[in-house]
Amino acid sequence: MKKKTAIIIIIVCVLAVVAVVILGRQAHRKNQSITALQGVRIDALEILEAGNTAGPFVEDGSNEELGAVFTLRVRNNGEKTLQYALLHLVCSGKEYVFALSSLPVNEVVVVQEQAHQSCTADGDWQSFAEYLIWFEEEPSLCEDVFSLDTAANSISLQNISDTDVTGPISVYYKNWDGENLVGGITYRVTLHNGLPAGECDNSYASHYLPEGSRLMFIDYVP
Repeated sequence: MKKKTAIIIIIVCVLAVVAVVILGRQAHRKNQSITALQGVRIDALEILEAGNTAGPFVEDGSNEELGAVFTLRVRNNGEKTLQYALLHLVCSGKEYVFALSSLPVNEVVVVQEQAHQSCTADGDWQSFAEYLIWFEEEPSLCEDVFSLDTAANSISLQNISDTDVTGPISVYYKNWDGENLVGGITYRVTLHNGLPAGECDNSYASHYLPEGSRLMFIDYVP
């Protein structure tokens, strides 16, 4: 009986990993391409592709399967990592909004329209950024202070320094398909009470899977 239970658990875990690995590929399943937006630049952000796509809606963390959502592939052509941007695209009196976060230099993110609208507009496009915030200092995983160990829905953090960290520590991660970051959304786990020197703590990371996620950076208060 225990052997059967173990086999079932392994199968469930494998299926969960597969689901996240194909997440980005599903987001790329195009129903309609909008060539007029290709190459449009909003500051240092460049739209590489635009169109309606079918697949899971990742922007609110729900992963709800939807038939057609206006989706962009956006590259950061700037010199700094993007912290947050709220982009607006307007055509024929209809407005579409895209939120991006934690996009490193020269990397690409697949981002879906915030209200999961599909694009039905046809005509001249206008584009602008309501917010456009760049990191002043490049974020990192602070590898001189912390080491990380991950598993499905789990992120473990160890303080490898000789100094106690007394303030909150947050680890940020995103969906990843092996080529593109998937979703404007950035997830995080936080140790609110810090971490003494040499000690390790584990956090439940509801959207983290090793084959479909990517650790982005750590932010902490010494």
